[in-house]
Amino acid sequence: MMDSSAILWLAATLLYGGIWLAWGRRAAGFAMLGTFTLAGLALAGFLAVGEWPEYLGRLAKTTVDRANKVDAAARDSEEDRACAAMSAAFMERVEIEWSREYSNRRVQSFYSPKVDSCIHVEATIIGNELEIRDLSHSILRDGGDRNLLLSCDSAGADSVVLDAVRSRGGLVYSVQYKEYLDDGFGGPPRTLKTPARPYTREDCERVLDKWMAILKS
Repeated sequence: MMDSSAILWLAATLLYGGIWLAWGRRAAGFAMLGTFTLAGLALAGFLAVGEWPEYLGRLAKTTVDRANKVDAAARDSEEDRACAAMSAAFMERVEIEWSREYSNRRVQSFYSPKVDSCIHVEATIIGNELEIRDLSHSILRDGGDRNLLLSCDSAGADSVVLDAVRSRGGLVYSVQYKEYLDDGFGGPPRTLKTPARPYTREDCERVLDKWMAILKS
């Protein structure tokens, strides 16, 4: 809110500037001087009424907002967008083909530069089911839905051993499970041996954490 001194200052600025502009019409040589004088006085009035700090604040906020948008755009890379599209297509398909209910699932998809793959992670909110998929078949190259890097539930875990898969060029369809899977902790996979006790949610999350440390490193 302007006080009386600020109003007087602005009025004087406009009056003085008007005189200069009028004189400038009679003497073209002074027109430019009159314009600059008006601008200078207007700026002085701007400072005097306390608008300058507010303007600087708005300018700073705009700069920060733009920087945040640029940062967000940088994070949302072309690879991440491609992976998000693959993830959405996968969920749309399995909702129909497998009758999978996503209201009880947390889903995360991202691009992993470490393995150059689109990673899709699902975990039930209620219950104990968890899986990681290589949707782009960058690691598991047999195609189709043979893209599970990890499948874990109360019956145990089948967890891909990356070095074993890589040594076979990602083609493991005809390879025995024991050659490229374990239980997430170095033991036999659930496909070959039932664990001594059922896996808890915490057990599956421990295996997930090991995978995420690799995929996001």
